[in-house]
Order: sequence, then structure tokens, then C-alpha cells
Amino acid sequence: MFRSLTIMLVLTFATTLSFASDPKTSKGVVSVAAAGLNGKEVFLKHKCNNCHAVSTAGIEAKTKSKAPDLVDVTVRHEKPWIRRFIRQNDVHVSCPKVDPLRDGKKHAIKFKGTQDEEDALIEWLDQQRSGK
Repeated sequence: MFRSLTIMLVLTFATTLSFASDPKTSKGVVSVAAAGLNGKEVFLKHKCNNCHAVSTAGIEAKTKSKAPDLVDVTVRHEKPWIRRFIRQNDVHVSCPKVDPLRDGKKHAIKFKGTQDEEDALIEWLDQQRSGK
């Protein structure tokens, strides 16, 4: 009896640890925090700051391009559209917030990061709001 109880407790403890260390959310998607990614680091790693500024984070563009400051980018554009745009994906995702003359165009440089990096980047950009 004691041995059975011990085995049951060990199995319960092991199961609890495996769920606690599982980085997946209830929807089965790896969370950005669990993946240990920082969107600002992703932005800098992939040299997005060569063209884009993020003034709320104190990041200035290295070049004088016409690329916009990405403060409020998730206010100006919907996330599925941003994902398609930075990946230069041919699948059209409509965004009512986008100027029809710009909708359907591709980003100048294709984002080559992982899906987790893209998630971290977009989550971080979503936090970069001007407070307007």
C-alpha cells in the first residue's frame, strides 16, 4: 500500500513538473515570454533599425530613408496584415486601415526571422504606443 502511494505521488509530481515547464499556452501556441525572446532585441538583430525608428524605445533609424517610425504601427495596421507585409507573403490579407494605394505592396526587405521572433517583434511593437 505504501509503495503504491509513493509511486502515485512521484507520478503526480512528475506530471505537474512537466506541465509547469511546458511553454505552450492553452491554445497550443508557444508564448513569447516562454520562448525567452525580446522583441526589441529581435528588431535590432534583424537590423530593422537600419530604416525604421521606434521613438518610444529610443531607437533612431541609421539611414535617412522614407520608412516610417513604427510607434503606433499596430494602431495603424492590423497584425495579420503586418505579418504578411514583413514576410513579403503573396497571400493578400485585407486591412481596412491601409491606404488602398499601399495595400498589396510588399516590404522592401523580407523578414527572415523565425515565427517566434516574428511573434516577439509584433508583440513588442504593439507595446510601442504614443499614448495619443
